[in-house]
Amino acid sequence: MGLIVVAPSAALTSMGMDKSGDLAVAKDTTTALKVSGWTARTGYPDTVISAANEILIAGSGAGIARCKVTLSAAWSPSAGAFHVSLMQNNAEIKGMDFPSGQSVATLSDTPIVVQPGDRLWLAVTNSTTGIFGVTATVKGGNGTYVTFDVT
Repeated sequence: MGLIVVAPSAALTSMGMDKSGDLAVAKDTTTALKVSGWTARTGYPDTVISAANEILIAGSGAGIARCKVTLSAAWSPSAGAFHVSLMQNNAEIKGMDFPSGQSVATLSDTPIVVQPGDRLWLAVTNSTTGIFGVTATVKGGNGTYVTFDVT
């Protein structure tokens, strides 16, 4: 009889990341732009952030994904939208257009199931154009974050 080696499965842990530094998102950014520059969020010591600016999930199970984006100024476009996308792998699991007149957008709790190797990340688009175009600046710090909490 042959020897079978079974690798232990990694434990599923809560993870979170805060935006490090500001990120200007120019008008006419209609292709999803991955938000870059992250640090581990306080209270999430097991966080693994890839060089590709994504939370890397090591275990399998269920949890709640959360996301909040803070801009340096209130969003007040004449036309077009600033869209925030919370991504799992390459699919948007929650998204919203930034509310006009607001500087903070919070995506509601999103129950998800994850597997080892899954990635959570933040993408944005800015569809304002021409003379009505507005640059949106995503603010760094704990006001812009992505978290995954095990349930």
